[in-house]
Amino acid sequence: MAMFRDEPANTSSFSIDAIDTPQSRRVESTVRVELRGSPRIEVTLPVEIRPRTGQPELAMVTNISRTGLRVESNKSLVDMLFGGEVRLQDHAPVTALFRFTVPAADGEDLLVEVHGRTVYARLDNGRYQVGVQFIEFSSGRAALFDYLASRGVHQ
Repeated sequence: MAMFRDEPANTSSFSIDAIDTPQSRRVESTVRVELRGSPRIEVTLPVEIRPRTGQPELAMVTNISRTGLRVESNKSLVDMLFGGEVRLQDHAPVTALFRFTVPAADGEDLLVEVHGRTVYARLDNGRYQVGVQFIEFSSGRAALFDYLASRGVHQ
């Protein structure tokens, strides 16, 4: 096939069709691209979320990695983070402080405080879920990484 209408056909082992030819077709597909920087593990950890303004909210961390986490709660979580009812898929990212503990090898609970930015919000089976990307640790980075390593996450 010719790359341009006035050029001769390509004689190499491949060819390129011009976009506006009858042979060209629009192909639509959905490709799921993993944007996380590290594998996540399923957990159940209570978390206190402190927005820049307003009162803290309690929720549950349901998965976590070295680069982020997912929290679940009721509608009050979405109201607190995003200031009321919003279209979940179109929310503006919000930064907050996330405080939770992880168990250490000796059985002691170690505090993790990390600032994170919301990357998605959705409603799933009646529970509001918010995905968070870590921005900066205030404390507990080593404790979190040790906990994740003990659960098989090393990257």
